[in-house]
Amino acid sequence: MIGIKSLDMIDQPKASITKIVYKPHGRLDSETYDNHRKELLSIVYTVPDVLILDMQDVRFIDSRGLGLLITTLKIVKSNNGRLVLHSLTDQVDMLLKLTGTNKLFEIQSAGML
Repeated sequence: MIGIKSLDMIDQPKASITKIVYKPHGRLDSETYDNHRKELLSIVYTVPDVLILDMQDVRFIDSRGLGLLITTLKIVKSNNGRLVLHSLTDQVDMLLKLTGTNKLFEIQSAGML
């Protein structure tokens, strides 16, 4: 499910930023890689200012899924955007911490969307 929202910027009330929320479900792994890659690439090439991945329903990520997150981060940053991982499950949070990749991502807890 993809949602697009607009937020007013504090310093410039008339300007707005593009914020897209992508909500993957279940697994982010080699079996679901192609579908998630296709959807994420179609989103990042619209050049949003902020891409939020709502991860509350993601129960498992393997190395291929993690690679997809990192690739998405690189593309978003190359367009001067922000990638936010939102509402991580305990398992996904643990994976990011064990691999040290939690330091690469902006992470928000539930309720901050």
